[in-house]
Amino acid sequence: AHQQASEARASESKLRAVADDATVEVMRLRERAIRDEQALAGLRASLHGAEEKARVAQAVSQRARAEVSGEHNALLEAQARLDFAEEETRSLKARLDAAEREKSFLLAACNQGGKAERL
Repeated sequence: AHQQASEARASESKLRAVADDATVEVMRLRERAIRDEQALAGLRASLHGAEEKARVAQAVSQRARAEVSGEHNALLEAQARLDFAEEETRSLKARLDAAEREKSFLLAACNQGGKAERL
């Protein structure tokens, strides 16, 4: 009976030691879980900030693309107006050249007519 009591105390002592170790491990795991939660909260905040920066960058990029597109369209319109003006200038120059030739011809005809009357 004495030996059984001694063995029971030894078993109880071992169980207490295991329970103490388990309690220490649970406390360590709880502390780790708290640290991990805090780290996760920090990561979530960083992610939120990065997502916000990405949204702003995308909005700026879209605005810049729209401005470039608008400038490109304005440039195409200006080029079309310039091409039209150059064509108009060539047409007017051709008409002016034709009028100059007609004038020269008429002046020459008038001069010939004047000489014929003097004879």
